Amino acid sequence: EAGKILVDGDDLVVPATWLEGKNLVAYSAKGYTSRTWQLPDAYRKFRKARLFRITLQGKEALQPTIIKNGKISLSLAADEMLLIQLQ
Repeated sequence: EAGKILVDGDDLVVPATWLEGKNLVAYSAKGYTSRTWQLPDAYRKFRKARLFRITLQGKEALQPTIIKNGKISLSLAADEMLLIQLQ
């Protein structure tokens, strides 16, 4: 399950197993507002997450978010990618 990819149309959340710690990457081609994703079992113990917008210039810190009952709510602009560092 650690390698499970969550995909719905042009939206996805994937474990970033190449990074140290528990991280996810989220991407949306068209964007969305307040979308809730159910995290894979290995990630459900976490209660908060630091969010970073990934750009060509690097990472831009965003407001942290709370994880409730193994679910995370995200809003992404069109063609946006986020790094989600679980804590």
